[in-house]
Order: sequence, then C-alpha cells, then structure tokens
Amino acid sequence: RARRVTYRMMHAIASTHAVGAPRRVCVPRAGSDRARRFNRRATIARCAPPSSTADVPSERFGSLVKETLREMETDEEFQTARRRLKEEGQAALTKEERARRRRALDGLDVPHFDEFIVQNGADPLVRKPTTILQVNIGLYCNQACSHCHVESSPLRTSEVMSKEVADRIVELIDAADGSIGTLDITGGAPELMEQFRPLVIAARARGVDVIDRCNLTVLYEPGQEDLPQFLAENGVQVVASLPCY
Repeated sequence: RARRVTYRMMHAIASTHAVGAPRRVCVPRAGSDRARRFNRRATIARCAPPSSTADVPSERFGSLVKETLREMETDEEFQTARRRLKEEGQAALTKEERARRRRALDGLDVPHFDEFIVQNGADPLVRKPTTILQVNIGLYCNQACSHCHVESSPLRTSEVMSKEVADRIVELIDAADGSIGTLDITGGAPELMEQFRPLVIAARARGVDVIDRCNLTVLYEPGQEDLPQFLAENGVQVVASLPCY
C-alpha cells in the first residue's frame, strides 16, 4: 500500500524545516488508487515554496488511523496479510521473506556471503564493538503499507516496547563503554510509542546520536503537535523512506 502522497506530507516537511530539524526527508511511492486520487494535490504541494506550505494550519489534517482501519477492512491484500499473520505468526513471515530474497539472489548466481569470503581468500570476519544500535520499539502505526516488512498497522497495539525493555536499552548503551555512537529508532511509527521520547532524551544526554525512522504523517496525529520542535531541540536525524522513487 502506498503511503499517502498529499499536501499533508509536504506541509509536514515544511513544518519540520521551519523549526530547524534536519532536512533528510523523503516522499513515499505512489501507485494505489488512493495515491492517484491525491496526485494533483501532491504535485501542487511539491511545487509550492516552503514558506507558503508552512502557513497552512495543521487543523486541516487529522489522524490517518480511522481511514487506514476502514480501508484495511475492504482491501484483499491487507486481509490476506492479516490472516497469515494470525495463522503463521511474524517469525514465519520473516523467515519466508528471507527465503524469497535468497531464491532471488540464487537466480542471479549471487553466492552466499560466507561462501564468497572463502572463495576470495579473505580473512574470517571478526566481530567489532557495536557502534550503531537499531531498536524497533513497536509495530503500531497510523498507516498500513504493503511494502512494510513487519506488517505494521493500527491493529498492532499490543506489540510495543515496555518501559523495562527501554530501560534495559539505556543500560546496554552505558555498558558499551562509549562504543555505541548512534541509536537508530524504528517501528511501526516509533514516535507514537510511549518509550520514544524517553529513549531519545536518555540517548542524547549520553552524547549518542539519534535517528528517527519517520513516516512524516505522524506529525498530524493527536498528541504529536510538538513533535517537530522536540526532534529539533534534541538534534534528532529524521529519515523518511521514499519507496516511490
């Protein structure tokens, strides 16, 4: 499912720029009927100068959760994914995805990485200290995209990180004796998780850089009105995917 390419996202980008947050933002792919319906508005938004976009009141936009849930009830692809997730579980779907990727590589005569190392006489790989720690803090999301490899959606309300686990992550950063320089936070929509802001604050207090894997539309979810300012004040690097380009 293509993420919504609309004036909403362009305004989100402009709002983030307005408060001085990093400019590493991207637009998701088009292709679905919903994306095509909003193509004209997206084109207008891409051409509009940031100053004019930033002046649009955020009240014009709202949460995507209800709309996403409504579409999930009638979309055959979502229904199939939902059924398989319930019957087989996340681990089975992840294993299948890995096998599918391996088959694709085999079709291109690309060897396994370990075999490639041996064939080329390279030294065995030795694990070095962890420098980037990526954590998935929950599968809840205000959208449900077919390209999402963890099948995040508004239905994944129970698979979220607890405070105990978040505290443990901070302990691991402390125990790494300074080797961890970056905390890479993903989801779901990580900003909608209760432990997102505490983790950001704790990491930044320790001099650790933070990456936020953001879909941008969360800027208009209830309770996230101050999110651009929070990200800017904490120097968070915002990375948004561009599956359409």
